[in-house]
Amino acid sequence: MFYADPSTWSSPLQSQVVVTFLHQQATPQLAPVRLIERSLHSGRHCFIEAIRQNNQISHSDVEVLHEFYKFGRDLPFCKLDLIVYLRSSPEVCAERIRRRHRRGEEGISMDYLQQLHDLHDKWLLGGKSDDCPAPVLVFDCDEPLETITNVYYERREQVMCGVKS
Repeated sequence: MFYADPSTWSSPLQSQVVVTFLHQQATPQLAPVRLIERSLHSGRHCFIEAIRQNNQISHSDVEVLHEFYKFGRDLPFCKLDLIVYLRSSPEVCAERIRRRHRRGEEGISMDYLQQLHDLHDKWLLGGKSDDCPAPVLVFDCDEPLETITNVYYERREQVMCGVKS
């Protein structure tokens, strides 16, 4: 629904995403390490920023989402120890989206993928440490899966913040 009509669905979708992130992070952590696909921070600096730049959300809705972000950012259970940036070119992302053929993803444009790529790079590699809440470990995910898997195992201890399994 979002990709078919982003102006209608941006605000409710991002509000639900923020609530989901906060709920997920508030759940007691039983394992020594918690890996999450996206964070409150990536939502704020990349996805909300993209819909703001594309004029797909009102200024007042952006302000409300920023207030949610500031509230969540300061909660002790939302602190991040490390960001693992699975960096991939928009072209490779588009090909992977095409191959997995998930319902609802057929409307994702190359322009949107490029925009998200640029926003992630600016946020995670742009050098503004006050915007990035944790050290960043970058994986080149344009490589074949076998290569990425090997690199992961070489850097596993770093990914797992020193926790040995």
